[in-house]
This record gives sequence, C-alpha cells and structure tokens, in this order.
Amino acid sequence: MAGDVVEAYTERYLTAHHAWFGAKLRQVGISARHGYYGCDSGCCGTQIVFVDVEGDETMTLWCGFSFGHDYDNALVDAVKIAERTGLPFVENLDEKKIIEACW
Repeated sequence: MAGDVVEAYTERYLTAHHAWFGAKLRQVGISARHGYYGCDSGCCGTQIVFVDVEGDETMTLWCGFSFGHDYDNALVDAVKIAERTGLPFVENLDEKKIIEACW
C-alpha cells in the first residue's frame, strides 16, 4: 500500500469532514479488515476502513485494498492514516485472525 493510500484516505476523510459535519461524528476510528474487491468478485484481501463507534465500517476506499493478506502491512498504513486524521487506530483481533487464516 504505502504513501499513496495514506494520502488518499486522509484526503477523503478531510473532504468528507468539510462537506458534511456529520461525517466526522460517524467516523471515530481507523481499522484494518478482511474485505472483497468489488461485488461478487470472489477476490479477497486486506483493506483499511473508517469505523463508527460500534466498530462498523463507515467508509472504504479501494485504493486501500490489497490482495495480499498481510495484516502487519495494512497496520502500518492504518496507523499512519490515524495519525494524519487525528482518529484512533481501532484494532480488531477477530479481523486479524480472519486475514491471517485466509490463504
């Protein structure tokens, strides 16, 4: 993933914040999840998402998706995004297990 993902997620968050104040209230953290690339594709990997107070996804960008099932790599980018947006990183150990068990 790397710097481009961090830039894209940060820009998306800041744009949403300026466009609609409620977006910031809904997005309370950053998390790394297991996800799928497109509807019905069957292709899975890791993705970085914004989460709400219940830990549910509120926003996902496909530039944050990686076919590799490398939780630690996604973790590095997710923490950078969290630092840049001022949101906390929310670790989900169940998602980590799912990512590591797949493939």
